[in-house]
Parts: sequence; C-alpha cells; structure tokens
Amino acid sequence: MNLQARRLLALLDYAQESMRTRSRVVSNVQEHGGFLLFDHQVEAFGGVRVQPGRSDADEQSWLTVAHPLSPQVPPEPENRWLVPWLSIGAAVQSTPGLADEVDGAALIVAGTHRDSAKPAADLSSAADPVIASSARVRLRDYQFREEVDRQYALYLQSEWKPWAEGEQRRRRLSHLYTSLFSLRQQLSGALTENQLELVWGMGIATLKNRRGEHKGEPIKSYPLITRAVDIAFDEETGSGQIRPRNVDPRLELEVFISPDEPAILEAEKATSRFLAEADDAVTPFDSESYAPLVDIAREAIGRH
Repeated sequence: MNLQARRLLALLDYAQESMRTRSRVVSNVQEHGGFLLFDHQVEAFGGVRVQPGRSDADEQSWLTVAHPLSPQVPPEPENRWLVPWLSIGAAVQSTPGLADEVDGAALIVAGTHRDSAKPAADLSSAADPVIASSARVRLRDYQFREEVDRQYALYLQSEWKPWAEGEQRRRRLSHLYTSLFSLRQQLSGALTENQLELVWGMGIATLKNRRGEHKGEPIKSYPLITRAVDIAFDEETGSGQIRPRNVDPRLELEVFISPDEPAILEAEKATSRFLAEADDAVTPFDSESYAPLVDIAREAIGRH
C-alpha cells in the first residue's frame, strides 16, 4: 500500500470516528461533558442575572454574568490584643487561627506591652505590662488570653466571615465567567475541531426504570425543547451574555425515540405549524409559551 492510500484510509477513519462522536445521543443531560448550568444553580452566583430581555432577538440577553471583581485579601485585625496572635491564610475554607506562642517583641510592637529594657515613655505607658523583647509567650499561659479569645471571636464574626462569604461568591462567579469565555472560544472553533453548539433547554422530561432492582431510577433525562443561543461579551461592562439565536426552537425527541420513527416526522410538522401560527416567541421564562411544544413531544413519545 503506497503512502497516498494510507493517508486516504487514515482520513476516512478520522471522518468515521468524528461522525460517531457528533451523532452520539446523550440520554441524560448531566452526561454532557461541556458547559452545563441549571436554573437552581444560578441562585448560588452573585452577579448573575436571568431575564427575558427585550423582544427583538438581536438585543435581548437571557443570562448575564457580571465581570468578576478583583480578589480581596483577608481583612487584617485592628485590635492590638489580637494582632500579634492571629494567623491569617489566603484559603477561604481555612479559618484563621491563633498562634501557640509569640515573641515578646510582637507584643511590644502591638502596643499591649512595653519593653522591660527601656523606661516608660510617659505616665500612661508606665501602667502597661512589661516584657522582654526576646521572651517567648505561650498563649495557654498568657495572662490576657481571655481578652485575646474575645477579640478573636469578634473578628471572625464581624470581619473574616463576611469576607470569606463574599470571596466564595466572587470565586464562583469568576469560575463561571472563565467557563463562558473558554466556551465562546470553543464555539468559534479556536480550541476544538469538533462541532459544538450551546442550547437553552426547556421542559426536562425524565424516563424512569419501572422494573428490577433499579426501579424508580431515571434512565433518561433530557430537555424536550432546546433553543440555540450565542455567547457575547459587553464591550463597556465586560459582562458575559447568553443570547438566543434567531432560529426556531426544536424538539429533542431522538433521546426518547428512534430517529427513524414516524412519530418524529409528525411531531416536526406539528412543531412547524405551531411556530408559524404562534403570536409570541417561545421563551424559557414563560411556560405557557412552550407548553404546546411539550404536548406535541409527549404525544410523540406516547406513541412509541
């Protein structure tokens, strides 16, 4: 076999594998390996807004993801009794702790003690407890530990906890924003050779097992209706936006019915008639707008 023949066979093998990959039907929406976001998950993101937008398809945004703010460092304590003892890390999940021991110099710098090797600067500092700068002070033996513990609890509740909660929201938003940006590159063909499409699903149908030890478990779960959408980024605000494309929604019946079933062709005809006669556009924010399509899909599946 010459070189040209081997190259041709390799190309055919690649084309066949590519077609198998693209034609594979996913029976559960959670099996999609790419970007996946459910309505209930949006609530966990601060800075994400879901809205119908205006009626013209070129301008409306169904989902807007704000440009995330820059990360904020953990708040530093201001109380002088707490400053030398508190140990702050950068991890949101890691609560700051108290050091087991500190140098006397740290207590002197914080202003809670004065250096035993130096005279008091004034009458007010003369009353401060004295300590050697080289001394090692254990928290468990520290005579003012009760005050340190009190200030520590106050700091966690009023400063660190609000920061940690806000930073967690910011990091979730940043991850979502980065995922949208990467997905847009994939959709434009910059990062993958496979054909990809982003859709907004409506009316998730679940088919459950009716027998055996797995009775009641879902075996198929997928939106009955999808609408193709695009990703755009606002030039002024930097926000990511998911916008509906100017195409009709479609039924995803191949998940539940064999593609060669006559019921699919009948459902497609019924869908075309409904869309041609409908006064309002199909939108995920109005269940009545896509309820007739759900009925068409249900009837087609019921015939199978």
